[in-house]
Amino acid sequence: MKPGGWSGNQAARLRLAVLERDHGVCWICGRPGADTADHLVPRSRGGSNALCNLAAAHARCNYARGNRTPAVPIPSRAW
Repeated sequence: MKPGGWSGNQAARLRLAVLERDHGVCWICGRPGADTADHLVPRSRGGSNALCNLAAAHARCNYARGNRTPAVPIPSRAW
């Protein structure tokens, strides 16, 4: 199991569910083509793996955001 109690298969199904729900649109930059599920409240700040805490994001937008909460601005767009 991965850290956080999810197996690889469970994490993949959750990511696909989030991408489908959000129609593949990145919540950070608003562009289509998102390929990851991002925690709105990062796990390092007490966030959970619940669907309501996950949103579709591009890997580079997700990485650029780091562990900031949605209220903390991102220094620059990843694109």
